[in-house]
Amino acid sequence: MKPTKIIFSLNTYPITNNRWNMGNKLINTIYMTGLSIQYATKCYAEVELYIDNVGFAFFKDFPCKVIKMDFENDAELWMKSKIEVIQKQTSPFIHVDNDVFFKKNIDLSFNSVIVERIDHAYYNYSSLVRFFNNYANELDYWNPDLKLIPCCGVIGFAKMDLKNAFVTAFYSFEKTFKKYHIAYDSYLKEMGGPGNYQEPCLVLEQFNLGCLLNDKSIIPEKIIEGNNEIEQSQFANKIGYTHLYGSSKYDPKTIKRIHFLFETEFPNQYKELSKKVKTYSTSTLIVNAV
Repeated sequence: MKPTKIIFSLNTYPITNNRWNMGNKLINTIYMTGLSIQYATKCYAEVELYIDNVGFAFFKDFPCKVIKMDFENDAELWMKSKIEVIQKQTSPFIHVDNDVFFKKNIDLSFNSVIVERIDHAYYNYSSLVRFFNNYANELDYWNPDLKLIPCCGVIGFAKMDLKNAFVTAFYSFEKTFKKYHIAYDSYLKEMGGPGNYQEPCLVLEQFNLGCLLNDKSIIPEKIIEGNNEIEQSQFANKIGYTHLYGSSKYDPKTIKRIHFLFETEFPNQYKELSKKVKTYSTSTLIVNAV
């Protein structure tokens, strides 16, 4: 089946509150999100953006449905806003992260659940999985031996009961995470502090989903095929799909490329967004000067 809609979400709190120990990345994220949405609206008929009050000012005139939301302010579990948006859905959908770009119209048909690809790089999760395995006995679907993990840069559900099960699984894992957060803090210190430990959101979202689907004997459909990162990258390039992973999206060369593509391919929208950015930057400077 074809999804009825493509959805995006943006909570500006984590990116203005030192997510990944990188400082304030609001403006870079605004342009990145803008380009991602522009590509999506060019390729697909129904696109929605769920966004907080700060972000709404930038995107209220974009060529998609813009829905204002009050997200929980959590810089550590920065993708929780994504779960909050997924929870609201009552019909088939695909959620697209704002660092994903559809440069071509990709067939997004699926029957039950679709993900970006399957991550074969277990080392991205191994340390945190070993840590959480001490406490995850509260999760009846937990499988520390899972080696093939769904990547949720794109994630969609056609069946709302499965979507609801995923949302419930996330909140169950979040409860466990917070219950043992003192132990988690000790783990972070042992790993050397910010920048030296694996991303907990990878486990709470992606590894968690993989365990849930494995427990239910569900094999997710994939946008990107391939048995390793090289094959997957080649496949993605062939179909016109780009995902800027992790902090690499804020590399100066990447940011420059985002501005170039945005201004070249969507000049009018780029111009209007730049005006809003300038207004925001000016008002921020005035407030900070007072």
